[in-house]
Amino acid sequence: MDYNYKFFEQNGAKSLAVSYRDTIPSGYIAILRPNDQSKLGLTNSRTHIFLPASVDTWRIYPLNKQPVVGNECGKLLPSKFVGLDYDVIRWVSDTVAVIKTRDWGEVQIYVGPDTDAVIS
Repeated sequence: MDYNYKFFEQNGAKSLAVSYRDTIPSGYIAILRPNDQSKLGLTNSRTHIFLPASVDTWRIYPLNKQPVVGNECGKLLPSKFVGLDYDVIRWVSDTVAVIKTRDWGEVQIYVGPDTDAVIS
C-alpha cells in the first residue's frame, strides 16, 4: 500500500504489467522495501508540530485522500486554544504529517514552509 492508500499489484489486472487498486489483491501479498529506507521518510527526526494561536483555522485531511484543498475532513482551531501541539505519528512527505487529534482521530496535516507551523 502506498501513501495514497492504493495497493500496487504486479501481474494481477494485466499480465506482465503493474497497476494500482483500491482493494487488497487476493493471492500472494508481499512487502517491498528499498535498500535506502531514508527515501521512505522513516528516519525523519522531526516529531512535534505546534500550530500557533495567530492562525484561526488549519485544514486537516483524512488518511485515505490526498491532502489538497477540497479533500479536507475538517479544521483545527489554534486561535481558540492559544495554539495547538501535536506529536507526529509519521511523515507522509516532507510537508505532510499524520497526527492524532481529540475530535478527528488520526488525520493528515500540511505543514509546509509557507505555513506558520513550528516543527521540532
